[in-house]
Amino acid sequence: MIGLVLSICAFASSDLPWDVALTSYKAMAIVGDPDDRSRHAEDRALLDSLSAKAEALKAVELQISQHEEGREIFAAMAHADANEEMASALRRSEVPFYLTESQVQVYRMALEDKAWLHEEQAVLSYKEAMRLASGTGSWSALALQRLQVLRPAQFPSGVVVLSSAQALRDRLERDPRDDEAALHYAALLMQGQAPRKAVRVLEKYIKAARVRDPRDPARVQLELIKDAMKSPTPHASGRNPELPPGPTIADLAEQITTFRAAFADRWSCLEPDLVDEVGMVLEQAEMVVEAVEAAMARDIQILLEVYEANMNEACPIAP
Repeated sequence: MIGLVLSICAFASSDLPWDVALTSYKAMAIVGDPDDRSRHAEDRALLDSLSAKAEALKAVELQISQHEEGREIFAAMAHADANEEMASALRRSEVPFYLTESQVQVYRMALEDKAWLHEEQAVLSYKEAMRLASGTGSWSALALQRLQVLRPAQFPSGVVVLSSAQALRDRLERDPRDDEAALHYAALLMQGQAPRKAVRVLEKYIKAARVRDPRDPARVQLELIKDAMKSPTPHASGRNPELPPGPTIADLAEQITTFRAAFADRWSCLEPDLVDEVGMVLEQAEMVVEAVEAAMARDIQILLEVYEANMNEACPIAP
C-alpha cells in the first residue's frame, strides 16, 4: 500500500478526526501466540487479534461517518484505505501452526474470501473519491493509482488523470486523433462504470488516427476493457469469482449432522480443549442454520472441515 493516509494529510490544511484511530488500526496484525504452542492458545490468539482488528475497523468507519460532512473526498479515501488494509491484513495473516498442507489451503481460501469483500469495498470507495473530485487533480490521481493496482483490467497502467471529462470531450471534438485525451477519457468512463461508452471512444479514436499496431496503448486498453466486459462482475455476487459457490443452509444442516456423528464417535479420546472447541463450533454452526445466515454458510463449512480433520488426526477410527 502507498500510505494513502499520509498523502491525504499532505493535501489537508489540518489533521483529520479519524487519523489517530486509522493509524492505530493499520498497525494491528492478525497473529498467533508466539509463546504458548498449544492449539487452544494459537486459535484464541488468532481469533482475538482478528476480532480486535475488525472492531478497530468499525470504530474507524464510525468516526469517518460522524465527521465526513465537508470532508467527503477525505472520507472516501480513508474508507478505501481502511478496507484495503483489512484485505491485506487477512492475506498476510498467520496460519495455525498445526494445520496440514491441505488444511492450510482451505484456511487460506477462507481468508481470501473475506479479503475479497474488503477489497471490493475499497474499490467502490476509490471510485467514489474520483467521482467527488470530478476526475481531476491529486485526489483522482491517488485513487486511480490504487485502482490500477486492484483492478488493472478496468484501469490500465500508464494512464494519469490530467483533465476533467468535459475538457477531454472538448479536446476530442477539436482533434479526434488526440491519443492522450482518448486514453484519459476512456479511463474516466471506466471509473464511472460506462465500459460501452469507453469502447466507443477508443474505437472512434483508433479509426480517426488509423491505429493499426496491436501494441498501441489505445488498442491494448480497448482489448482489456472488452475482456473485462465478458467476465462476470465480481461485485454482483460479493465474492471472489475464482472461489466455488458456498453451500446452502440445507447443505450446512446436513454437514452439521454428519459432523456431530463423527464427534460422538471420537469425543471420548479427544483432549478436553479440543472437545470444548468442537462444542463451540457446533453451537455457532447451529446458530447460523437457525438464523438462516446463508452468507456465513461457507465460513462455517470450512470451519467444520478443519475441525473434522483435527478430530480424525487426533483420534483416527479404523475402517
